Amino acid sequence: MLISDSTGTLLFRNDDTFIDYDTKGFDSKLVEERIGVFLETGESMIKGGTYSWKTRIWDKNSNNQINAEVAIKIK
Repeated sequence: MLISDSTGTLLFRNDDTFIDYDTKGFDSKLVEERIGVFLETGESMIKGGTYSWKTRIWDKNSNNQINAEVAIKIK
């Protein structure tokens, strides 16, 4: 997951959001129903600012992946 501002300055980076599941595993039924990520805005995101949110969710046991990019304007 990457968050950057309108100048391209990187504000947040997380290369593996689900890394905890490497060691503790997960209930596969949950993934069959839905999988997703969410974004909480922080102090570095100012009112009126425009930001880019890029995220990639991938299956570490195959080549399956979900890629998304969203422009966010803070009101």
